[in-house]
Amino acid sequence: MTSPGPGWATLLARLPQPGPGRATIGLAIDTGPHGADLLRAAAALAGDFPGLGYLWHDDGASAEGGAAAARAMIERGVRLLIGHFNSASALAAAPLYARAGAVLLAPGATHPALTGAMPHCFRLCAHDLRQARLFAEELAATGERPVLITQRIPHGRSLGDAVESRLRTAGHTPLRIDAGHPADLPALPPGPVAVIGRHAFAAALLPRLASHPLVLLSDDCRTPKLLDAIAPGTADLRVAAIGGADDAMPGGGAYSRTSRAAIEILAGAVEMAGPDPVAVAETLRARLWPTCLGIVGFDAKGEPIGIDWHWLRIAPALAMEVN
Repeated sequence: MTSPGPGWATLLARLPQPGPGRATIGLAIDTGPHGADLLRAAAALAGDFPGLGYLWHDDGASAEGGAAAARAMIERGVRLLIGHFNSASALAAAPLYARAGAVLLAPGATHPALTGAMPHCFRLCAHDLRQARLFAEELAATGERPVLITQRIPHGRSLGDAVESRLRTAGHTPLRIDAGHPADLPALPPGPVAVIGRHAFAAALLPRLASHPLVLLSDDCRTPKLLDAIAPGTADLRVAAIGGADDAMPGGGAYSRTSRAAIEILAGAVEMAGPDPVAVAETLRARLWPTCLGIVGFDAKGEPIGIDWHWLRIAPALAMEVN
């Protein structure tokens, strides 16, 4: 598990605590930028939803940490949860939540298998097969052989495999490079580049990619620190973003709006149905929910209706949506 930064204690201090008359919501998140966005959203909405209190547990952005966080929440009686931005963490936690009858709202775990791994899982982002289509269509449109750089982590491999499969099907076989660290990469040929990995991995690569005409980054790369890593002269840098998340780039990360929407939706369901997880799940499925993302509903699997990926251009013009 990563050590919390100096501002983490301040974020936790602003978080409404469980107490009499409050439904307890578990926040299973690591201490990275996406988890911080969820804590900020919970604190910002405290006045709107005084009936909610929160417990946080670090899931370490790993399968082992996800399972440990799920066990800790279940042992404390928590059955309503938001979080697990890391897909490996979410997939490891899901069977434990399923056995406990818990409800999970996932603002940023994008592995396609997640909503099938437990009966009461609701996702607030489009899954990776849809993100792969976004990448493949943009790269194929260039007419050049793309370079596909994938970080050697589970998410990097699975999303990278999906992008590569779509490109091959379209007749645009990429040059695939898997790397555990940015320093491991060889010299790259010219042409369009896609980077699939975590934000720190992508940020370390950006200075090397300034001369490429098009650079596409996966969803996790969208954090405020991305701006600090952009090299002068970068031509066309885009990051995959959730449709409807219209905040400007400096103001929030990839899942700041989906985090806020998760709290809005879960709070509304608890107000209507009470804290019983079965009743909450039934209410979540039965309605359309007004949120900061617009009107959101869920299909029978718990996938979001009307939410998809689009490109957000980061350089040379900041936060310009590219449809």
